[in-house]
Amino acid sequence: MGRFLTNSLTLILISLLLCGCGDRTEIRRTLYAFMDTEVSLPGEAIVINNGEVSKTRIKKDSYPLLVSFYGYNDCYECEIAHLSSKLSHFLLSDSLKSFRPIIIFAPEAEELSHTIHDLELAQYPFPVYVTLDNGWTNNCNIPTDSRFHTFLMDNAGHPIFVGDPTRSPAMMKLFKKRLTSKLNKKL
Repeated sequence: MGRFLTNSLTLILISLLLCGCGDRTEIRRTLYAFMDTEVSLPGEAIVINNGEVSKTRIKKDSYPLLVSFYGYNDCYECEIAHLSSKLSHFLLSDSLKSFRPIIIFAPEAEELSHTIHDLELAQYPFPVYVTLDNGWTNNCNIPTDSRFHTFLMDNAGHPIFVGDPTRSPAMMKLFKKRLTSKLNKKL
């Protein structure tokens, strides 16, 4: 177990370093703390898919989840305008069939209706969740550092890979290796 944990931490740390980190000590500390926690998913949410809006509950899956999180004072208009880049996560999921991507927006109460409206107009061909629980971000255990806002989470809610695997071939290789090793351990 110790060797597995060391290998896992090494892979995740390397994935963060490839992203270009400034203060490695602080990043390492944040990474270890993040991996030690269970990330909670928001309960009640709005899901927007192809411009259609409905209410839903977000549940953990039997597959690992590749979470893309938008919150903590992100510019929601900017993020929504560039959300088409996340289509690559859904295409990768379709080809690998071993994880499920999930996009979660957590706007403040005063930005909720505007965010939902913008996502509805964007008509992305994949589901985007908007949490209705304004206090969820206080308890979700996702670090405020945006470098941690895309991560692979096992079905127990623990981050097992941090970063966007579609950013570079090196990240993709690490992601697939981590995903394969986790699946071989029988999630």
